[in-house]
Amino acid sequence: MLEGLEIAVKQFSEIQLNNPTLRYDSEYFKKEYTEVLKQLAKNKCDKLESLSPWITQGPNPKFIEKELIPCLTGRNISKGRVNYLNADFIDEDEYLTLRRFQVKVGDTLVTLKGKGSIGKIGYVTENRKAIFSRDIGIIRPEGINSAYVNAFVLSNQGQKLIARGETGGTGQTTLTTTYLKYLPIPRFSIESKIGECIQESEVVLCESQKIYLQAETLLLETLGLKDFEPNSETVNVKRFKESFLNTGRLDAEYYQKKYEEIIEHIRSAKYDKLGNLINISKSIEPGSEAYMEEGIPFIRVSNLTKYGLSDPDIYLDKLEYVDVIRPKKDTILLSKDGTVGIAYKVPENMFAITSGAILHLNVKSNEVLPDYLTLVLNSLVVQMQSQRDAGGSILQHWKPSEIEQVEIPIIDKAIQEQIAALIQESFKLKKESEQLLDMAKRAVEVAIEEGEEVAKAFIVSRTIELSSPDLIVQIYISEQIKDIDFTEANSDFTTGNVAPVFVIQECETYMCLEWAIPAAITVVVGAFSNGFFGEMGKDAYKAFKNGLKQLAKKARDINVYLIGTKPVDQNNKQSKSFCIDCKTASGTQIRFLFDKDGSIDEWEVWIDKATALLAENYLQDNNEMQRKLDVLEAPLSSPIFWTFNIGKSEWEPYDMKKTVRLEYEERMKNDNKK
Repeated sequence: MLEGLEIAVKQFSEIQLNNPTLRYDSEYFKKEYTEVLKQLAKNKCDKLESLSPWITQGPNPKFIEKELIPCLTGRNISKGRVNYLNADFIDEDEYLTLRRFQVKVGDTLVTLKGKGSIGKIGYVTENRKAIFSRDIGIIRPEGINSAYVNAFVLSNQGQKLIARGETGGTGQTTLTTTYLKYLPIPRFSIESKIGECIQESEVVLCESQKIYLQAETLLLETLGLKDFEPNSETVNVKRFKESFLNTGRLDAEYYQKKYEEIIEHIRSAKYDKLGNLINISKSIEPGSEAYMEEGIPFIRVSNLTKYGLSDPDIYLDKLEYVDVIRPKKDTILLSKDGTVGIAYKVPENMFAITSGAILHLNVKSNEVLPDYLTLVLNSLVVQMQSQRDAGGSILQHWKPSEIEQVEIPIIDKAIQEQIAALIQESFKLKKESEQLLDMAKRAVEVAIEEGEEVAKAFIVSRTIELSSPDLIVQIYISEQIKDIDFTEANSDFTTGNVAPVFVIQECETYMCLEWAIPAAITVVVGAFSNGFFGEMGKDAYKAFKNGLKQLAKKARDINVYLIGTKPVDQNNKQSKSFCIDCKTASGTQIRFLFDKDGSIDEWEVWIDKATALLAENYLQDNNEMQRKLDVLEAPLSSPIFWTFNIGKSEWEPYDMKKTVRLEYEERMKNDNKK
């Protein structure tokens, strides 16, 4: 009956520890929260209030309709970012009156209100006029890297501590700034390095936005609308047959001259109705009673921007809504209610459901590319049409029948492709920016859980992965030789977009075959990229070989001594200073072992032959390496060692199982004779 029930017994003295708001409810002492505190207790920590003298909640400003100075609310904060789209606005007088709440570069903003919305984080990186509202708290660090503080509160541990401070009933929960002041912040020597990841993420994001702006500019220049100024005249005389009998509309806003001008401009060149270019599909509106805290993500208009989707805080039951339409690759999501006319092209199939206020558009015509059409939908060309159609009411609603009649300019396909390329590059950089942000968060988590040395290695390896090298080569160096200069090898690898990662290893005790012991320098080759061994990868292939040869030269000068309880077999000729680990095209783990009596010239020849063998294995189905592996008695699920047969001048796999079998049969034969 008590299965799955979580019970924690606390003494009164324990309850008072690190409990600034004097919480006694069981939720506050959940195991997942206390585990985080145990992790942090293993590290040096400072209370946030000692690192940030300004931690406070925002005011209740007087908003205005005119778009002057932004006032940030919860909808402007998500995934560690601050965006100024759909912000509320204040005037200059209010901005000066509330000067204490003006945001500055380096501030971290935290949402404080609403179930499912608490704990969203935003990092301020722009110098611009703005304040924050009462549903947001601010953290302004001093004497510590502000970007690192942002990374911590974004991390798994930071988010759990923030969730722990949430109080109140369903739908009315809050997070107090008093609680935030007592957050323990772990201190590491790599804080600045983690902060650099956040800063680099912002730099890449800015570049993404610049390229997106280039696409918008190219579109408007092509349409002759770059310097378009809407007509501000408010009077337009229409006859009854020119108005209501033609459009069914009597509201004056619909007939403003600025709308007529944009339509005339579109019709001056090639265009088509949107309904002829796309198919429209509708989603559902399940009602608030169906909202859940777990399940399939439910995307609303508030989660939709032209740059992407924010994380939803509402979910639906997976089983009940299993057959509901999902966004597919290249589907354009278009908002029709609330804030109408927001369009976003989905890059991949999504496990999510959109609200009924978002339409699914799928391109059916060859006249337009999806990326081009999405940009047009977000441009003034369509935005003015949506304002005309959906205007005249407090709650805007854009009818699907009106959307089908929207007029879309059709430009030259070559320019569409240029625009699509810019859009795709912009979103590629946006993804890289998100990966850098995620790397910073994960580095904090690794430092807390495994120590900062492991976190340092993680940052290095992840940075290399994000640089998209043709090949990653991990070079494990015994700690006794860590002072050897590997500059030349590093240089040879990097000239061909091969990324070397040097890892220092502690000495260990091994119980295994002598020549199977990891060498002083062990080269572990990552997965070969598509085309690495082909014409496109020739520079990387050459750099890979040259880097291996430089490492081999260093290894030839290293003397390795084995210490054991029995004398070392003097007939064993395998070098203990150098070996190469990699995988075949079929995934078999192999290790190339080098004869210690071979000269450096011979080793270089053997490296050429080993890499040629690998190249053939990856390029041809019927290849020498696979043929030799197929006849082995040893299971290919275990690493296969290869040695160089000098007599045959070729690499051969060592069949350990066959060797053991033959030795056993020979011994049994001799025993029978006795």
